[in-house]
Amino acid sequence: MTKYEIFKEILLILYYIASIGLVVGVFIGIKQLKVMKSDVETKNKRAAVDKSIEFLNWFATEFIPENSEKEKKLDKDKIIIMENKELQYFNIKELAILGGFKPEKITSSVKEKYRCEIVTLTNQLEFFSAAMNTGLADEQMAFNPLASTFCKFVEDNYDLYCYLRNGNEETLFNNTIDLYLIWKSRLNAIELVRKKVEIEEQLSKVTVKSIPILGKE
Repeated sequence: MTKYEIFKEILLILYYIASIGLVVGVFIGIKQLKVMKSDVETKNKRAAVDKSIEFLNWFATEFIPENSEKEKKLDKDKIIIMENKELQYFNIKELAILGGFKPEKITSSVKEKYRCEIVTLTNQLEFFSAAMNTGLADEQMAFNPLASTFCKFVEDNYDLYCYLRNGNEETLFNNTIDLYLIWKSRLNAIELVRKKVEIEEQLSKVTVKSIPILGKE
């Protein structure tokens, strides 16, 4: 074997060794990336849970008490109450169609809510909704304790949202509305399941009888 052939064999051996090392290095790198990804996901999940707990505490100790105090100041004869309505677009046109309210009634209701500073709560709730929608906080963790209160506030102040979003401001409070539509749909689904179970229980207790045709046993 010539020196050239020996040198060539050595180069081939080194090439294979380097290739094996490269493959091993890639696998090790992939494994490390998976571990890093898992660590990041765990940290993000923990941070989201911590933020959710923070919001739960805020709702219980600040938002609900403040909302209750402001509601007590409202003149109930002046404000618009939307009950059992399917809300979707949050604009003046939808408000007029669903409620049939005259412009002066809407204006009167909005002024009364401004007087009682309800609008400050809508701004706070928009920040809360943005945190939920972006995953900064764990939305599913917050749903059970907060969804009903959240949706009721939005519905109680539907006219205010429509008024504030009128004209060129139609993108205001989009985070609040998006979260409302998600949570309201989920609440409706839960209620339907509850009713379904209730109906099935009632049906199971019903005794169905029939009257046989004359002459037929």
